[in-house]
Amino acid sequence: MSDEQEYEKFLHLFAAHRDRLFAYVYSLLPHHADAEDVFQRCSVLLWRKFDQFEPDGSFLAWGCGVAFYEVKNFLRSANRNRLQFDVDLVSQLAEQRLANEPETSSRMEALTGCVQSL
Repeated sequence: MSDEQEYEKFLHLFAAHRDRLFAYVYSLLPHHADAEDVFQRCSVLLWRKFDQFEPDGSFLAWGCGVAFYEVKNFLRSANRNRLQFDVDLVSQLAEQRLANEPETSSRMEALTGCVQSL
């Protein structure tokens, strides 16, 4: 696959899952600005590591895995702020968020259908 084709494939997958990836990051961090910063770093990292993505796998699951480690890195470096979530709590939140993803996806599809009906 050429670099241009690989880039287009990445953009297609990333655009399809961008909102849910950001929602995942935001669910693990208490402040919107922190979530934005981590999401930006995660987005760049996803592109850099795209050659490690298995085409038969779930881009969302892979992206959430990368995002989880970026959140953990952020929490370690931002440890000076007492209002940050504990790393163990973030791990629990991440597990819960991934477990609820199928239900959340079906709810989002239903909501989209309702909005379009309006």
